[in-house]
Amino acid sequence: MYRLGICPLQSGYSVRRGNGVITSQPQRGPARRRVGFKNMPHMANVSWNLNPTQFEYLVAFWEWHSLYPNNKFIVPLSIDSRALQEYQCLFDFESGFASSVEGKFTTVSLVLEVGAQHRDPDIDQSLVALGGAGLLGLYKNIEKIPNVWLPDAVGV
Repeated sequence: MYRLGICPLQSGYSVRRGNGVITSQPQRGPARRRVGFKNMPHMANVSWNLNPTQFEYLVAFWEWHSLYPNNKFIVPLSIDSRALQEYQCLFDFESGFASSVEGKFTTVSLVLEVGAQHRDPDIDQSLVALGGAGLLGLYKNIEKIPNVWLPDAVGV
């Protein structure tokens, strides 16, 4: 699996998180919701400011993957936490490859289909409970709660 050799701008992307909730709206009354799918992919609008060499690399990467559109590749993104993590991605070819030239640099925007990473529902529930109790503000480094303190407390 290839790794995209240039990181998207940290201030240049937005993510629409995938969800597996199926909603059905009856003629009367509130909508009904149920879990239909797990680990639905996210859609990320990413952009880069590239010099000419980086631009050629990204075009080649795009073109090669257009020949093999189901080949996933790895991109470091910040989706499930503020830290960069590696995600398996695919290009959303229907959205296209948008670029604009600004002096010596080219700005490129693409849409990536990002594979969701498995989240532990027990840890999520613990974080929700801590947040509901107003305890999250007491900790400077929230990432230690699910990644260090909770596993230590439950003996994982």
